[in-house]
Parts: sequence; structure tokens; C-alpha cells
Amino acid sequence: MNNSLTSSIQMKSKLFTVLVSILFAGHALACGPFWTGPKDFVVYKMGEALINSCDPEEQREKASLEAWCKLAGHGITTDDVAQVMRYNSNRLNKLSAKSPNPFERWLCNQESAYHYIMLAKQCEEVREAMQDPWYYPDSEEWWESPTIQEVESEALKHEPDEMQGRYVLLAVRSMMSQHHYEQCKQYWDSVQHKITCKAVRDLIEPNIVGCRFHLGDSTWALNEFVRLGDVRSAEYCAQKMGLDLFDFASANPNLYIYQCLLDNYLQSLDSEMSNIDYYSYYDEEYRDKLLNRCRQRRDACLKVLQQCRPQNAAMWLYAAAAMSDILGEWKTAVSLCDQALKATGHSSLDERTRVLRFHIEAKHRPLDRGYDAMLERGVRMLAALTSRDLQQFIDLRSFDKYELRAYYDYHEIANYYWKDMLYRIIAGEAVPRLAKAGKTTQALLLCNMAENYIMHLTDADSLMRRYDNGTFELADSLPVIAVKQYRAVVAHPRNSFERWLVKWGYNNADYWNELIGTQCLRDMNYAEAVTYLSKVSSNYQQSMNIWEYIKYNPMHYRQIKVLSRFNYKLNFAMNMLKAQQSMLSKNADERAEGMIRLSIGLENANSYRYVEESEYGTYDYWVHPDCWPLLLYVASCGYYGAGDYYAHKAEKQLELSEKLRKQAFDTFTDHEIAAQWMGECCMFQEVIERYPETKAAYFFGTHCDNLKDYYASIINNSEH
Repeated sequence: MNNSLTSSIQMKSKLFTVLVSILFAGHALACGPFWTGPKDFVVYKMGEALINSCDPEEQREKASLEAWCKLAGHGITTDDVAQVMRYNSNRLNKLSAKSPNPFERWLCNQESAYHYIMLAKQCEEVREAMQDPWYYPDSEEWWESPTIQEVESEALKHEPDEMQGRYVLLAVRSMMSQHHYEQCKQYWDSVQHKITCKAVRDLIEPNIVGCRFHLGDSTWALNEFVRLGDVRSAEYCAQKMGLDLFDFASANPNLYIYQCLLDNYLQSLDSEMSNIDYYSYYDEEYRDKLLNRCRQRRDACLKVLQQCRPQNAAMWLYAAAAMSDILGEWKTAVSLCDQALKATGHSSLDERTRVLRFHIEAKHRPLDRGYDAMLERGVRMLAALTSRDLQQFIDLRSFDKYELRAYYDYHEIANYYWKDMLYRIIAGEAVPRLAKAGKTTQALLLCNMAENYIMHLTDADSLMRRYDNGTFELADSLPVIAVKQYRAVVAHPRNSFERWLVKWGYNNADYWNELIGTQCLRDMNYAEAVTYLSKVSSNYQQSMNIWEYIKYNPMHYRQIKVLSRFNYKLNFAMNMLKAQQSMLSKNADERAEGMIRLSIGLENANSYRYVEESEYGTYDYWVHPDCWPLLLYVASCGYYGAGDYYAHKAEKQLELSEKLRKQAFDTFTDHEIAAQWMGECCMFQEVIERYPETKAAYFFGTHCDNLKDYYASIINNSEH
């Protein structure tokens, strides 16, 4: 690859580093698209690798459901109870004795149990509504439901042991909602000895701890919330006290709450740091604050590992590695990942740790032969993990390919971690680095595979048929020669890894011929554009997003509707090529006509600048003419693959268009032909001024109301 091409690729690929962050979901239409980029997928995610059945809150809820099963009798499962408990108050009003759910049938014959569940559900709904700042207890929406005060009053009417003491739970929650903390504490002290159901006592306990926190026993309450695994309450208390929960980790690092705290913090940190450059209100002070907190918590993790020898050491090592990565200490991060893989802990975390290690190296490791080998291992690993668990993640048989496409877009199958990481690490980290280094073929192969691998697995409609994906963004921001080199490798892969990448990519010949042909149009290489565009099938042309926007003939200055949409770009390329060839003619008028045709085509195909000046300042707009589908795939430079690069090229071609037009009228020798072309370009006044003796001047002067008087004055002056 020559030096000039490498330099050009490096300049343009810088655009891709930014553009690749706004990819992959939505439709390539004139009013959009709005994409989910690779940096929107969270890498630092222990998730289900750690958070499982040991969740204390889940255990309390499970015990409560089991208590209901015991109360209702044989044949009722916790799933039956949970289904009814998810009903809202309106649905509870419609319980049926013929329901397939045995717990619902049981409730129809148990007035006291039904009354309690209805009251509890209404209390829950009102408490949720009270979080809205526009909530009014007497609004029409809630007038039939009891207020919190009424719920409390009703709950206090019942004996503490009735319904296994659940009315006490209801009364406590009602008092807490009203901030009656002293009353709540006194009430609990008076009735707690009567509550015999452990499941209910366990549900009441966090409320009482919260009550004591608000009464000033904050240190004790914070420790209790940590012990109970109540993450939200513990974080709330720590924040109010100006403390960091990570500072308490050394006391008992094996508590469940630290799994949640680490996982939640890493996910939020990853999200904030990945997107911090795209939000103008995040200043350097905010960034420094995030990094300082990250460093403190990383050091707290290392302190736990050094002093406490926790049972789940792999978790603490994983967290320290992730935070070291954020801090830019990538070699330390890799070392911590290696230690985590050797440490005792959850075996399911090993795979997450390998993915984290791959992410760190893809982002930081020098681009040498070792990098390429590491990249192949990591890509193959993530592909295997993606295909291994996909059937467990979603029942693919319930989707046809179009439904699955919609599922990706709107329900965000993005929760499927392995697929997310394949896209995040390859498109978000490796591809921009490779492209910037001039390794565009490797970058395109990897990006194409990462975006289309799961589509091959699910037989879903490929993303590549649209133009809102990373592979298109990258290819469309590169010189056409780089895209041709990529296509040559697709046709003849040089090694087994390239063959594997090609297998899982999108390699529709129509797609790539159309794209390369369009790039040749932008480069004014019309001969080569004809070669590629002539290979694009009619069926493919009709399937493109731009098809419905093809309306006007680009070789006419005025808006004249195109006779056929088929071969729109090809016909344009052939006409522009013919115009270029005419410019080489020995006949001056033929050369001038070629210049005019080329000038009109360039103006119609490219955007033009509109400058508006007002008392508030000067604003530049890039407005697209009606022939924008010739060179663009969406009617907005802001969402277009080549971005500012294309806008700069368009500006240069518009300058050339203006220069060619002026040169053409200086070249014409036949005034009649020159006048006709001036008329074609709507230069009516210029026709009369420059060629008053021509038939065109007479026609425009006698048929255009705005020019009649002007034409008469010109004639009179010429007679004198």
C-alpha cells in the first residue's frame, strides 16, 4: 500500500472512530436513523455469573410465597401464588372460581385472605403513585382506592397474628410511607412478640431498620442493611451519612451485598466512561471525580484481597481489573485477570474474566503479530459462547426472521451478553484501531463478521441490507481502493481465519458493487462507476432504502421527473462519462456542452450551502437537493457514513460546477446554442443581456412577464 493511500486511510478512519459509536438499530430513512452503538453495551458485567439464588431479598420473597402455599394447602405452588400477586387491583376484582390457577380459586372462597391481598395491592399502588410529584390523594384516578391513612387504620383493626401477621407488615409499611417513624417503632415493639411466622418477620425487619435509621440510629441501621443484603437501602443510608460502602468491605467481604454493589458500580462506571466524551455537560472536573472514586474503590478491592482472603476472591480480582482498565493501567488489569482465573470462586465467572481480558488487550495491546493472534483467539471464543447459549436465551422457533429483526430493534436482545461483547469489543475497540492504522481489510472483515454472526445463527434478515451498521460506516468512509482491496480478499481469503470471517459476514455482490459504484460517483470516476453499477440487479435496486426517494432527473437543471427509477445511478454515471468525453472534443461548442452537462450533474448530485443571517448570528445549513440518492443513503450529512468528509468533498465539487459553467459560456462559439443552455440553467436575464439577438432571448423576453419590460429597454437601447 503506497504512502499516500495509507495517509488518506488514516485521516478518514479517524472519522470512523467516532461514527462507529452511533451504529446498529433503526431505519436508514431521511428523518433518521438513531442507532445503538457498541459503546452502549456494558463490558463490566458479572451479572448472573454471581447474582443467583443467594440473593437475600429473593430469599425473603420466596419464603413469603411458601408461607402462602402452606396457608392455602396442598396442590398450590409458589408459581401459582406469584402469578396472582402480580395482579393489579382491577384484576383482583375479577377473580374467577373457574380459573386454571388453583390459588386464585382458593382466594374466591377465602374472604379474609382476599381482603388482605386486595388491601395490600391497593396500598402498593397508592405508595407508587405517591412518588409522582403531581400525586393528589383526592384525584379522580385514585378516589376509589383507600389512602395510606385508611390502609393503616384498616390494618390496625386486625389482630397481629391474623393472616400470619401480615396485617402488621401492612401497618408498618403504611406508617413508614407517612414518615411516622416513632409511632412505627412503638407499634412494632408492642406486637413483635406475637408474630410467629418467620417469613413475615423477615419481610418486616428491613422496614424497622429503616425506621431506626430515620430516628437517628444510623450506624446500626447501615450495618443491618449490609447484613440483610438490602442494596438500595444501604446505599441510601451511606449516601446520607457521607460514607462509601466499599470502605466497609474489609469487615466481611463475603456478604452478598458486595456482589451487587460491585456489579452495579462497574456497569454504571462502564456506561459513564464510555459515553462521557459525547455529552458536552460532562467537563474535566466531572471526569476527574469519576476517576478518583474509581481509584479509591479499586484500592479498596485490593485491600480486601490483601487482608481478608475472601472466599469469592475471583470476584474482587475481576472488579479490580475492570477498574484498572478504566484508569488506563491495562497491564495491571491483565495481570489481575490472570490472577482471577487462578483464584477460587464461581466457575461461571471465568468466562466473563476471559472476555474482560480480551476487551482490555483489544483496546490497549500494541498492534503487532501478537495482537492479531490474540484477536483471532478472542473472536473465536466469543463466537463459540454466542452460539452455545443462544438456544437457552431465546426460543428461536417462535420467531420468523422479520419478527426476530423487530425483537433486536425494540426489545433489545442486547441483554444477551456474549453477542453484545462480540460487537462491543470488535466494533468498538479493535476495528477503529485497525482502521486508523491502515489495516482496513482486516477491520472490515472483523466488523462484518461481528455484526452478522448472530444473524447467520438465527437465519434473521441481515442488518447489512440497510445502511445503519458499522461495516457500511467504515467502508463508506474509506477510499474506494481500500474497499476494492477488501473485496479482493473476500473473493480469495489468504488464510483460514480470513476464510472463517468471510463465511460469517454479509457478502452480497449487489450490495458491494452498488456501494463501490457510488463511491466512484463521488470521486467523479464515472467510467469505473459504470463498471460496478452495471452489475447491480434490478431486484436489489428496488430493495434499497433510497428507492422511494428517487424522483428527479439529475441531468436537468430544473425539476424534471425521472422516467424510470431503475438504473438511476448507472444512467447518471453514463451521462456524466459522456459529458467528460465531450469535454475532450476538438469542437468548442461540444466541449462547452460537456462542461454544462457535467456542471448540472455535479450541482444536482451534491448538497449546497444555505447561509442565513439574523440578529442572533449567522447559521450555515447543508441542504440536499432532490437528487440526493445518487451519492447518499440518508438525506442528512449528519447521519451519513462519510460525515464531514463528504460535506467537504461536496463543497469542492460545487465549486467545480460553478467554475465549469462559467468556463463553458466563455467557450461557446455558437450564440444560439449558448443561449439555449443559459435558458436551461434558468439564466434568463443573462440570455437577454449577453445574446439579445438570439431566438432564445426573444422567447424569454416575450413569454416571461418579469422580463418583458426589461427586454423592451434592451432592444430600444440597442437601436440607439
